[in-house]
Amino acid sequence: MTEARRKARAALRRLYDGAVLGFGLLLAVPLRLLSPLWRVEIQRLRAERIGHLAIEPELFLSVRDGSPPSRTTTLFYSTRPVANDFLLDAWRRVLSCGPAWLLKPIDDASSRFSWLDLRPRDWCADHLDLRPLEASGRHIHFSPDEQQHGEELLRELGVMVGQPFVCLAVRDSAYLAKVLPDRDWSYHDYRDSAIGTYVPMAEWLADQGFAVIRMGAVVRDALESDHPSVIDYARSGLRSDFGDVYLFAHCAFCITTSTGVDSLAMAFRTPMGIVNLAARGGLQVGDHLRLVMFKNVVDITTDEPLHIDSPEFATVLGFTSTKDFRTAGIRLVDNSPDQLRDFAEEMLSVLGSWSSVSATPDPQRHGLIVALGDVPDISAATFRIATAGTNPISPTTP
Repeated sequence: MTEARRKARAALRRLYDGAVLGFGLLLAVPLRLLSPLWRVEIQRLRAERIGHLAIEPELFLSVRDGSPPSRTTTLFYSTRPVANDFLLDAWRRVLSCGPAWLLKPIDDASSRFSWLDLRPRDWCADHLDLRPLEASGRHIHFSPDEQQHGEELLRELGVMVGQPFVCLAVRDSAYLAKVLPDRDWSYHDYRDSAIGTYVPMAEWLADQGFAVIRMGAVVRDALESDHPSVIDYARSGLRSDFGDVYLFAHCAFCITTSTGVDSLAMAFRTPMGIVNLAARGGLQVGDHLRLVMFKNVVDITTDEPLHIDSPEFATVLGFTSTKDFRTAGIRLVDNSPDQLRDFAEEMLSVLGSWSSVSATPDPQRHGLIVALGDVPDISAATFRIATAGTNPISPTTP
């Protein structure tokens, strides 16, 4: 492409963007003037990422259930790509949705000019405090036909009628590399772990009577097990957008590495345990999160694990790139198969006595919360720190 053509295309693009912004302002200004009488809000659904699409509308509706605004209409829109078409359609049954060609310019104008103030003020994009979910019922429901379809899926997967099942969600790099290939996602590799290390845990749960269903739309490696109740749904040929939502909505509990797709479990109030956690973004506040085990965080210089209640550990949890750990002299070690198996056993124990367990003091959690003092609302967290983890509490911590 010649320099002249490149400049011409850039000029046309600026002209188009200006026209769209003008169109948005033309529609947004009257809505802003109308707001003292009736407020109209515009909100984009982040349909390209399953985590945002699952939890943000559910949290918003739960907040609104507790404190509904008067004289307000909220309109939603989405753009391509879409991470889960069934989930987006399910939200369209619940939310007032409109065309993106009409609503996106208004939303863009509101973003450009804050005085327009057309976005919902109680929309939450950080997903840390999920306590509003506890005071509200779920907002996505399955039709009788969808329920029957889900039961047929379970039979095809080999789950016996009435058998409880666990969703296992383990992050690897394959999904983002395929669906968003134009971006280098290697900075997130520190969040990955090998699915093969989860086999003893899955087989132990299966021996306790659970079916264990490995989730995932695109995965790198197979979950290999001869146990009939350990099921690699991600590679079964039966995986679908509907199946992802249905399984997370109906499982007994979920074990995850904080992947994004586990937001489906949160949206359906499914009890959850997190393993191989390497960032504080997975530490939500709310009754759904029951048990947490961090990756083994080791100081390279001393070859000793960091204390979980230390400022250094809190700093590490704030890292957002693989190179941050190397620069800080930190080595992350994945949870071992034995640790994961022990986590599953503790998870069942915690689930069986949650009302008493959640009220029992947890020195490790307390120390971690003190170290994470700058994280809003973290002091209200009720999750337990798994005893199988290798990062100890400081000897001086009470």
